[in-house]
Amino acid sequence: MLKAGIKCFIILSATAEFALSRTDTIGSDSAIVPTASCYDGSYAVRLPPFDSCSGFRKCEPGSYCENGAKLLCPAGSFGDQIGLNSSKCSGPCPPGFFCPAGTANRESHFCGSADLYCPLGSSVPIKATSGYYTVDNQGSEDVNTQLTRSRQVICPRGYFCSDGVKQACPGGTYGSVEGLDSPRCSGLCPEGWYCPPASKQPYAFSCISGHSLATGHTAHKHCPEGSERPIPTAEGYYAVSSHSVIGGGFGQQLICPRGSYCINGMRHLCPAGRYGLNLRVFNASCTGVCTAGFYCPEGSIIDKQVR
Repeated sequence: MLKAGIKCFIILSATAEFALSRTDTIGSDSAIVPTASCYDGSYAVRLPPFDSCSGFRKCEPGSYCENGAKLLCPAGSFGDQIGLNSSKCSGPCPPGFFCPAGTANRESHFCGSADLYCPLGSSVPIKATSGYYTVDNQGSEDVNTQLTRSRQVICPRGYFCSDGVKQACPGGTYGSVEGLDSPRCSGLCPEGWYCPPASKQPYAFSCISGHSLATGHTAHKHCPEGSERPIPTAEGYYAVSSHSVIGGGFGQQLICPRGSYCINGMRHLCPAGRYGLNLRVFNASCTGVCTAGFYCPEGSIIDKQVR
């Protein structure tokens, strides 16, 4: 049996509705009961250090306290203050960062790399979808912000996107749809046309490079399938087209045949009085003059073409 004047301290467990520190004097009607402020944002402890109320300690950063119990701030949020009393803690993790449970510093975990992104309130980084690229919170894809990407954007036409990075479709190819994820893009540029890097369609740039009264256009350049730019037709060759799309230029070059000479990608018959025995002739003199006593009509192959 306790004698009058002896004081008793009672601290309830941390799972109680609140931890009560109470001082009674036996034989006295007085009792000191802590107010709500004693356990708001605090948790019950058995040993010092205590907060202003005996038996309580303020919740540390990264945690919050309800009903005298301490809990970690939920994943996707952070708590950068002491004495937090709500599961919202200090707020959601900012874009470009992720927050595991118990995070105190809002920017302690970078999202990581260009192939990962972290929107507002992320608990873990998210892998970028194939055919998408990542950007930071300002919408920039600058290489200097690869650690803090916050969202993904579908790859635009003329580009392909892999591992969160946007790259131009290579020269000689084109990208006609969004969401491409391979450097093959939509395919090779067709014969008679050329496709610079980041081309969006196959028939944007014709290989036609000039105009001539004889053919309607010159042939000193040609574009085989998969061309990034027009290619000069080689000396002693002539350009031809095998495609059917109206407006396209020449797509191939062929060696100048016997009886002809080829200049600026165009084929001409050797003039009358001369003959062309050799392949790949590139001037009007051809191989030489017709032998005396013989006639060489236009396009003759030998020097004794007609007696």
